Amino acid sequence: MENPLMDKYQVAEHIGGITPRSAARLMKTMPCINMGRSEARPRLRVYRSDLLIWLEQRKVIRAAVARPEIKPARPRIKKSAYGEGMDADGHVLRR
Repeated sequence: MENPLMDKYQVAEHIGGITPRSAARLMKTMPCINMGRSEARPRLRVYRSDLLIWLEQRKVIRAAVARPEIKPARPRIKKSAYGEGMDADGHVLRR
């Protein structure tokens, strides 16, 4: 069986439904080879077998997670003393 190196365009085509930019981001999370000279602008390549293994590991059936109850917001406390120049709602009175 052939095991070619795949670039971001081939990975995006193999996975389907993603852009090459997204494929490049995903390639950083799997075993990959940098074919470029620097780390600043890497030219990443992935073996097809590593891609298939990585995809199989990501196939996880997620159980329904119980979400915590959301507490209702506390009622606002009205100020008892309004001070000079304030109305009953706490707004500044106009002259």
